[in-house]
Amino acid sequence: YVLSASTFSYPTKLDSDEPLERFENPYTGEVNTPVANLYRNDQATLMTLDGMVHAPGTPPDPYAMSISQIGDTMFAVSDIGQAFRPQPHRELSTKVIDAREYNDPKVENMTGISNEIFVSRWPKWMNMGDRPGHTLWQLGSKKVKSHSEIPPRYYKRIKEEHPTHLSARPGTNGKTDIVY
Repeated sequence: YVLSASTFSYPTKLDSDEPLERFENPYTGEVNTPVANLYRNDQATLMTLDGMVHAPGTPPDPYAMSISQIGDTMFAVSDIGQAFRPQPHRELSTKVIDAREYNDPKVENMTGISNEIFVSRWPKWMNMGDRPGHTLWQLGSKKVKSHSEIPPRYYKRIKEEHPTHLSARPGTNGKTDIVY
């Protein structure tokens, strides 16, 4: 199958879902301004038995995935160490999908929710330079079929800061208006 995504996420405060506007870096003593984490997979990723193919002509990047079904719910659990990304990088995710959509060949874009945990290098906005270490962060998301499903305060911020993330992806033939 083909996995495509357009993701906009940003750090939140530990005690609420409010955006983190400033970060007091305990390693450097600096006060940093967090920026959005953007990911847009315009070419789409082909998921094969040999791994993830990120672009035509590139070798598959191995991953482990299990798919199970309980009633009308599908669970796709994956463990991805993406070699093409700067290391260290690891993604553990669980996607929850409606089994009726998953099993219907007429459905081109499935809705669902996802929870990912990432191990990755320091984000540039932290100004950590070459210091050793990494970050561990969690992302919760929902795939939607329309902008109207995005909560207004998130939609406003995406529209102001990164409006291209609200456009249909190449390859969708304009059939849907999807943001993930």
